[in-house]
Amino acid sequence: MAINSSLITHDNFRAAVADYCNRMTEPAVPGWPIRKFLNQLDRYYACYVLIGLFYAGDDDAPAATLARLQAESRLSPRQTATLVQTLSTAGLIAVESDARDRRQKVLRPQPELIREVGRSCACFVAAFDRLTGQDLSRELERSPDALGRLIARSRSVIRQSDTVIAAFPRVFAAAGFDCGYQLLVGVMAGHYAEGPTHRVLTYKAMAERFQVSPSHVANVFAHFRKHGIIAPEKSGAVRPDFCAEFEQWCAAEMQHYAKLMA
Repeated sequence: MAINSSLITHDNFRAAVADYCNRMTEPAVPGWPIRKFLNQLDRYYACYVLIGLFYAGDDDAPAATLARLQAESRLSPRQTATLVQTLSTAGLIAVESDARDRRQKVLRPQPELIREVGRSCACFVAAFDRLTGQDLSRELERSPDALGRLIARSRSVIRQSDTVIAAFPRVFAAAGFDCGYQLLVGVMAGHYAEGPTHRVLTYKAMAERFQVSPSHVANVFAHFRKHGIIAPEKSGAVRPDFCAEFEQWCAAEMQHYAKLMA
């Protein structure tokens, strides 16, 4: 993907990225631990596909059935069935009869699932708005259906090419660890913070924020060091070359979703 350089060279670009990171690290709402559940990349992607299938169905495309999800998710058929059962039990999807074929059962994602899966998408669009003076994110904040349709359009694009994240190897590697992307964004939020509001989250604080154990945080940070994301010393400073990759990733995501909303 060719990235529009006007985003990265904008005077407020890093402030917009910092705002994205801060919004992404806000505490989860009380209730069923949906954020913790989605912190595993394969589960997140499967839910992304489920939402995409459902909203693509608005255009007479294949409906969001278990069979369709099993064919496209990156989980095994058994894992996909277990995922669907878990989401159904948690009230995050409804299983309904297809109006076009009553024998088929459609998986309807509920607003809570759409908002959580689409949280990063919506935050990137809000960051794009900040840089361009547009107001694309208003509709996404107002309507889970609008966010679902955006995810469906994104699914259609990445099926024909590849995911945006695949072009950013260290961001992709971080996202592959359980809670890896959340921890990465937490690190970047601290990196961009300045002055008296500067936050350096300890392993314990990050564990509490992201609902994992301190030992898991330590293990993920060890992987971050191994992959050249943070410096090897205990300071955990973000490596400048990785910062550049992360910012390219953010610009690519802003551009990807904004283009789909045009």
